[in-house]
Amino acid sequence: MSLQLYDLQPLRNKVFSCSNVGSISLHNASEQYTQLESRLSDQNFRAFFVRTHCLFKNIQTLSSVIIPSPNSTSEAEYNTAFQNISSLYQEAILTQYQTLSDLQQPYNSKYTADLPLLQSIYTLWNLLDITYFDNFHGDFSPTKGLKYALIFSKWYRFNFPLKAQLDDKTMLQKALIRGDIKLAQQLLVSLNTFDHPQIKNIINGLLYLLSEHPAYDLSNKLKFQKYRQNILLFNGNLPILSSEFDWLISASKIVCGDNTVLLDTCDNFLEYQCAVLLFGFVKSTKFDLAQISFSCFEALGDPESESDFIHCVASLLQSDFAQFFVYLSKIDLWLCAHLTDFCFKAKIVNKDDLAALEVDPRCYFLIMYSSGLCGVPHYWRISLDYYTACGTEGLAMSEQVILRQPKDSLKKLLKLVGTCKSYGLEHIIDCLYRTAGAEFLGNSHYSKAIYCYWKVSDFDMIEYVAALILNKYLCTGKIEILEETRNLQTYMIERVPTLLSIYQYLQLLKLIQKQDFKRIQSQISEFFTKNKKPNVVWPIVLIDIVTLLGNDSNREGLGAHSMLVAKSCELVMSSPFKSDLYNPIIKSKGDGINSTLISQLNSVQEIDKAIKLLVYNPSTVLISIEQLVKYKNTDPSTVLISIEQLVKYKNTDPSTVLISIEQLVKYKNTDPSTVLISIEQLVKYKNTDPSTVLISIEQLVKYKNTDPSTVLISIEQLVKYKNTDPSTVLISIEQLVKYKNTDPSTVLIRI
Repeated sequence: MSLQLYDLQPLRNKVFSCSNVGSISLHNASEQYTQLESRLSDQNFRAFFVRTHCLFKNIQTLSSVIIPSPNSTSEAEYNTAFQNISSLYQEAILTQYQTLSDLQQPYNSKYTADLPLLQSIYTLWNLLDITYFDNFHGDFSPTKGLKYALIFSKWYRFNFPLKAQLDDKTMLQKALIRGDIKLAQQLLVSLNTFDHPQIKNIINGLLYLLSEHPAYDLSNKLKFQKYRQNILLFNGNLPILSSEFDWLISASKIVCGDNTVLLDTCDNFLEYQCAVLLFGFVKSTKFDLAQISFSCFEALGDPESESDFIHCVASLLQSDFAQFFVYLSKIDLWLCAHLTDFCFKAKIVNKDDLAALEVDPRCYFLIMYSSGLCGVPHYWRISLDYYTACGTEGLAMSEQVILRQPKDSLKKLLKLVGTCKSYGLEHIIDCLYRTAGAEFLGNSHYSKAIYCYWKVSDFDMIEYVAALILNKYLCTGKIEILEETRNLQTYMIERVPTLLSIYQYLQLLKLIQKQDFKRIQSQISEFFTKNKKPNVVWPIVLIDIVTLLGNDSNREGLGAHSMLVAKSCELVMSSPFKSDLYNPIIKSKGDGINSTLISQLNSVQEIDKAIKLLVYNPSTVLISIEQLVKYKNTDPSTVLISIEQLVKYKNTDPSTVLISIEQLVKYKNTDPSTVLISIEQLVKYKNTDPSTVLISIEQLVKYKNTDPSTVLISIEQLVKYKNTDPSTVLISIEQLVKYKNTDPSTVLIRI
């Protein structure tokens, strides 16, 4: 007769199955993961998964802390610790069973399949616990077999209770073969109502034998031998009775260990094994649990009809772990992962016993279970504990789990980094930052992206992100885009030139909005002072300065920084990377750009002209000749500023207005038509320092090798003043006009 535990039909053809007993493979994985996901998503299962996960972690810690050696104190401590953990696992399973039972209602069959599954899980785990921790597997004496017989029969009665109501005579036989000695004694007493002396003798004999059963006094070896003798005497003296008392003869034969009667009376191989363990020892000289279990299954087991669960029970009793793991894979993934790990860590299983399997069942089941966990919110972190317990392959899987997690905030990202450190996965932190940086960048979270690239010292990417910030600002004109830089630490900003320039440009724009012209001037000075080399922000700032010069007070204040601004213009326009510097401006499009000038610049030439407006437009900028001549290779008409233009600003600092002859003569190689200053212009400034008006002999003679036509006063004429120090002889305006027939006001002085 086939053995069933409650209704185990739902366990048949479970998602996990194998093609043959030599391999473990995943079958109908999608359905299995759907069921696991359903339980993981159920709040009524959450406590169970979390609790058993903690036990799993304790096992990993325990196995790494205690390294037992054979027959030592550490081995005893190790076994005791694992026995305690096994008890906690069983307690968690029973608690979950009770929780679901309490929730089960007649009109709600949600957990109909889960309850028998939990029963099966508990039964298997309990069997493992009672069978292997006291080391009942091996070639031992019958005495040890009797000890196991009591434990096993109790396990069987608890997990496979009788469902039907039986009469006392039938119940007597069941009580005996199921190892319920006390119940059998009670039934014998209640049935001892016959006046027939033979019947009374048999019943009294059975009561005596059961009370003297050596299983209850294993230390008394004499009692063991005496019991065997009593069994032989009792069996030999059994009378032939009518069929009315077949029940009594059967009970007597069971106690005497008659194998034929046991086979006829037992419903399944587990009942048969109970009876053999309790009463069959009288005919054996040794106890070998694996051999006994194999024989019992051969006798009453049905390999074709037995459920996967019963096959697991049989394999466990036979100590055939290769077959056990194969059938276990058909029951439940949680059970596979935790029970297999427990067997290996508790050293119940020897890898040499699994040569028939093509895979390591522990790692296989743990990885499969982890894969189910990581796909459910709130469980992915737990899955890492299972993955990392599986060696190299598990570590690789755990890396992928971490990298797949959402990183939509720095808080989540930093938690992931902490997780990497906790699991010894520091080598993927850089990859994590780069992945997060790319995600932040794709969502226009520029400051977060910069933070990520900063953590991996990828300054090229930081420069790239900074350029994107600038380009987006130019395309939209929204100043809040530049505000991204304010979310960064100062040390980050100062390390990256483009970031520093954007940050300072942001400060400048805010001052412009407030029309705080005094602070604008200092901000411009700070911008070009702190940034030593031109970058993509420089041209934008220079062009924006042009728009500031419409304000007279601002224009006058900027005069003090004219040299710095001019130098910056020169560095930008002469840079070999000028096209790269102008690229953000050229690429910028859109109507939202604040500066209409920038919005119209579409080429390098147009940007150059815009910057030249800042340098050369005399109506807006006061720049000394000394600064301008640096650009002598450009169009002369755009380089020199005539006195007529400069004198418009006579109320300003004279040093920025008047151009001395000494300054002008430096430019003798330029077009003379752009250098001539009329007497009429010069005499206006007679009250100024003569050194800025008159030309000394010492100055003129320097140019004697030049074209004589460009010098109005010859050396021969000048030596008339030889009585004085030639180096100090000055030519007055009155003397100079002698040499011109035109109106003195139009007489020009040529170098």
